Amino acid sequence: MPTVPIRSKAAGSDTDQDEVTQLSEALRAAERAYGAYRAELRQGDVEPVEDWSTWYAEYLLGLR
Repeated sequence: MPTVPIRSKAAGSDTDQDEVTQLSEALRAAERAYGAYRAELRQGDVEPVEDWSTWYAEYLLGLR
């Protein structure tokens, strides 16, 4: 029984290397974005300007 599929590409071909390079770049970009997201969450300095329910009630009553 053969262990390698008949239609398989040769290991280390240029297209395989390009795919590995693209994948590694995408993973690095995702890691940077995740780090930035976590850093933003750690800031914790976001406060609402006003209560959204009060704003919405005033909007529905036509006061805004």
